[in-house]
Amino acid sequence: MASPTTATCPTAEWTLNSRGQSPCSIASTIAQACSSDGSFTLPPLPEEGGYHYEGPPATPSTATECRCNTVFYALQSACAFCQHPQNTFLRWSDYATNCSTTYEGLPIAIPSGVLIPAYAYLNVVTNDTFNIVLAQSPAFRDLDVAATSVRMLSSATAIPNLSANSDEGTHTSSSHDDDHDSSSPTHTATDDADSEQQVSSSSADKQKRAIVGGVVGAVCGLILIGGVIVYCLRRRRKQRIRSTPFRTVNTISHTTLPSPVATQEGTDRTDEKDASCSSAHSMAAASL
Repeated sequence: MASPTTATCPTAEWTLNSRGQSPCSIASTIAQACSSDGSFTLPPLPEEGGYHYEGPPATPSTATECRCNTVFYALQSACAFCQHPQNTFLRWSDYATNCSTTYEGLPIAIPSGVLIPAYAYLNVVTNDTFNIVLAQSPAFRDLDVAATSVRMLSSATAIPNLSANSDEGTHTSSSHDDDHDSSSPTHTATDDADSEQQVSSSSADKQKRAIVGGVVGAVCGLILIGGVIVYCLRRRRKQRIRSTPFRTVNTISHTTLPSPVATQEGTDRTDEKDASCSSAHSMAAASL
């Protein structure tokens, strides 16, 4: 069934589902499911930008389960953004102020002929906002949701079952006019940047840890390799020393002793011996 909304998306084609339906049209159709007359309209925001949609008013006919859920909030936020990049959106806690019960996921059957973009099921509770940067990820492009698991908001996060190009589910319609304002607390592009910086900083920390770990591992590896090389060189040197033949060298120095010097007493004794010998020879010759 065609949506009566007049809001269109001149920019941000990534917000469209695989059938080209805008988040404004999809959000309007979902809200119609909780109205008796089915006349809900999500009007366009002023063309100059800088505006946002309000949350549902505090009446039983407006603060319904069709609008007090994270899927409708995400679609309405995307609808504001696709009309003008300077448009803003409320934080989830501010948006749901008038809701007596809030739901994570979509608590009603998806209307017939409607495909809900997968980005509408992003977790908006943890960071209290719709992450417009993460929603533009190529992983969500042309990926639509059919059946989902839904629960009342708690500490747990509902995980949808994703199915590309599926249009299961039927339901009747509902309605409620949405006021827009630029004075209420909103989620701005700065908030979005902060959210993205948190994601980026977490990734940067992981990358830094990985780089530090790699450097430490490389240094340890180089030290180990250097130790092995030094060990091998020393071992080879020892083997060379053991295999080299040795020659014994006599280091005793030969000292030339001085010639003996004859003394006078020695000379006299020699002469006496010579004289004795001569007389003995003479006597022997005479006796003969």
